[in-house]
Amino acid sequence: PEAIASAYESTIHFLSLAYDQMEAWNGTTQEDVKSSNPTSTTDDEDPTTSESPIQSIRSAFLLIASPFLPYQQALAMAERDPMGEAASMVAKDVRSVVKFEDAAERLGDLAPFMFPLAESAFNRFELLNSGYNAPATLTAIDKLISNHAAELAIAMGTLSTNASNSSGPEFDEQHVNCALEILRIAGLFKRNLQSFELSVKDRLRILSKTMVDTVLSSDDANIPDELSPVQIRVMLAKQACDPSPKYIDDGTGVK
Repeated sequence: PEAIASAYESTIHFLSLAYDQMEAWNGTTQEDVKSSNPTSTTDDEDPTTSESPIQSIRSAFLLIASPFLPYQQALAMAERDPMGEAASMVAKDVRSVVKFEDAAERLGDLAPFMFPLAESAFNRFELLNSGYNAPATLTAIDKLISNHAAELAIAMGTLSTNASNSSGPEFDEQHVNCALEILRIAGLFKRNLQSFELSVKDRLRILSKTMVDTVLSSDDANIPDELSPVQIRVMLAKQACDPSPKYIDDGTGVK
């Protein structure tokens, strides 16, 4: 996934830079074409013979980015196996934490492990889908974190129970410190989860605003002086993922 995302990002930057070099399109509109050649027909008169400059730009960009189309359309499914393999490995490590001697240290390392993976997955979603098909990706990320949280809760609960049931010479300062450290790790996990949740919400709000950009959506729009990578990404994602030109999937489930 990382290699595909990196190649796609490079392609987007190439398209943005290439557009800046297309001086022949600067300031060109349908009216300019018709005034320079009164005998030419417009798309309204004969839509089968020509296309507007915006349509030409859009077609060229879609053709160049077409190798990434299947991955954009099935992003959540493509992310599922790599994330699942990572989650299985971490879950196995969490389940192996049974000794008080190293429990705090190992759980402290394992507890935040999933957040960088989830962050990377959302970064790829932002890059490749630009807000479209949000529920599928968010569901995959939610499953990744919730399963990890469940594994941690079981491990921490077992260790805490064992510490509470210990008595006599077995119940020593090490057990107390381990139990306190487990509580601290649980608190840090909750804080990291809240921080990640707020970050995702903020980024979804920003994506929802970029999704309504009409620079490349309208066939009759004026030719922009420049196209940012974000604008190109949104157009490509819309063509790849949007089931309806009127419906913007912002992840809320509201149509």
